[in-house]
Amino acid sequence: MSGANLYDLHGNGKRILFYPLGKGPIPAGEKAGPILIYDDGSTQVECRGTKLKVGPESWAGMVVTALVRDSGIVPGAVTSLVVVIPDLSPQPADGSVSVHTIAILSNHRGTPQIGPGQLETYSEFAVTGIAALTKLPL
Repeated sequence: MSGANLYDLHGNGKRILFYPLGKGPIPAGEKAGPILIYDDGSTQVECRGTKLKVGPESWAGMVVTALVRDSGIVPGAVTSLVVVIPDLSPQPADGSVSVHTIAILSNHRGTPQIGPGQLETYSEFAVTGIAALTKLPL
């Protein structure tokens, strides 16, 4: 883990807040864990638990994948957000550092849709912002 407990990223009209260690009070029946909040300007989604996958650390940083939209109509049709969370050096000490990384929106078409072809389509965009070590809850 990078030492930051908040990543506040924005780009392409979207905002991504990632809390690797969770934040604030834990809702009844839920466990503490990472939280990603995705806001595209018209909808805000909070992802945690089974709707959030935090990959292991790698040489490229940490890959975080969140389920941000489920069509609810076509089985399996979902939109996910992938964001690469960079490692930080030096670690933030009660402050923040600038971050520049990438995010990818993936639209997965439902399997009942007729026709052969690729199941996911992608749109990538740059995001910038800060990584910070802050006092939580916010």
